[in-house]
Amino acid sequence: MKLAVLLVGLSSVAHADGVTARFGMTASPYADESVPSDFHEVGPMIAVGDRLGPFVGEVEWAFLSMFDPLASTSGVHRLGLTLRADVWHDPSWNESTHAKAFYVEGGAGERIGQWLVRPTEMVPTTSPQPEAHIGVGFEMDNETHPHRNGWQLGLRFAVSHGDRLDEVACRSTTGTCAGGVRLATTSATERAFFVEWMYVIGH
Repeated sequence: MKLAVLLVGLSSVAHADGVTARFGMTASPYADESVPSDFHEVGPMIAVGDRLGPFVGEVEWAFLSMFDPLASTSGVHRLGLTLRADVWHDPSWNESTHAKAFYVEGGAGERIGQWLVRPTEMVPTTSPQPEAHIGVGFEMDNETHPHRNGWQLGLRFAVSHGDRLDEVACRSTTGTCAGGVRLATTSATERAFFVEWMYVIGH
C-alpha cells in the first residue's frame, strides 16, 4: 500500500487535472499459466484514479472468474494499483474530439481467491497471491475537451507467484480423472497475457 500513500501525497502537493475512471472487460485468451489449460480468465474491470498531466495513478478491480463456476465460493478477483503514462499524442490532440494516443503502464496487486483443479484441491495454495504487471495500450476516438472520454485497447503482461504443479489435474466434481487436463505452469512463476477493452471517462 506504499504506492497508494505516494499517490495521495503527490495529489496533495500538486494541482491534479482531476478524477478519471475507466470500465470494461479483461480477458486472457492466450498463454495464461494462472489457470488450468482448458480455461481463460474473463470478466469485468473497473479502475478509478487521479490524473496529473500525462500520468494517472489508479486503484483497479477485476472479477477474473466471472464465467467459471469451479472457483472458490467468492470467485477470483484482482485488486491492485497502476501507474499509467501517455507517451504519444497525435498532432491534433489539444483541439480534437477524435484524438489518438499511446500509453504505457505498470503496477502491482493481489489476486484474491482460488481455482478448483481437483475435486477437493484449490490453487494457488494460499490467497491472496501477489502479482506485478506491465502493459501498453492505444486510445482512440478520445474527446479531449472539456473531458477526456474515449476507448482504450490494452495489452497486459502479468507475473505472479504460483505453486509447482506437474501432475494431471481434474476439473470435475465427480471424483474421477477422466478427461483431466495438465496445468500450464511447471514452476513457481505464473505468467499471463491479458487483453483489455475499456471506456475512459473524466479527465
